[in-house]
Amino acid sequence: MKKLSSFLITTAVSTMLLTSCGMKEENEQLKQTNEKLQEDLARAEAAAQTLDEVGALIDSIDVSRNLLYIDMEKGISGKTYEEKIRAIDAYMKESENRMEQMEASLAKSNAKNSAYANTIRKLRQQLDQKTQEIDDLKGQVEKFRSENKALIKTVDLQAKELSDKEIQIQKKKEELALLDNRIQELMVQAKKTEADAFFAQAEALEEAANRTKLAPRKKKATLGEALELYKKSFEAGRKDAYDKVQELSEKLD
Repeated sequence: MKKLSSFLITTAVSTMLLTSCGMKEENEQLKQTNEKLQEDLARAEAAAQTLDEVGALIDSIDVSRNLLYIDMEKGISGKTYEEKIRAIDAYMKESENRMEQMEASLAKSNAKNSAYANTIRKLRQQLDQKTQEIDDLKGQVEKFRSENKALIKTVDLQAKELSDKEIQIQKKKEELALLDNRIQELMVQAKKTEADAFFAQAEALEEAANRTKLAPRKKKATLGEALELYKKSFEAGRKDAYDKVQELSEKLD
């Protein structure tokens, strides 16, 4: 009987010990599971916060881009454009960093959360789209700048050509003015020479009529020719021919 009691006690103690060990292992497993759940929960909460932050950053990119479009239509300085582009680039870089954090956090999580995965994928698509839109905008601006530089260069060349043409035109005007003055001088000289020639011819005829013994009719005709030449000389500008015209006119009357 004593041996049976000892056996029963030993069996009971062994059973209690085994049960205790089993509960301890189960508690340890529950603890580990709880810790993993806590970690997943922390990651989920961080991911949710990051999702909100990325959404806000993408909204900021949209707002900044739209404002930049408006400013560009109204007219914007190069300095202001660079400042706005740097701000947008900063938003995009921050969004990219946040996206990478979320993707890394999701990869580490033991939970299969398809909703978060889909949200992250959609945000990634939005961010990639915004990045492409900003790159396109930068490309357009660079194109406009290149075209503007080429236009400015063309305008400068045209202005220089126009200035050269104006200088050439001015020189031609001066040359024409000099030529016109020269022509006027030559005309005056020619007229003076013509007046002198008429005067000399008239003098020769008058002297011939006075010195040679001509018939009265012939002498009068010769003096008449001299008178006409004196008149032409006066008309051509020889002032002293006027006196000769008066003198011969009286003789012939």
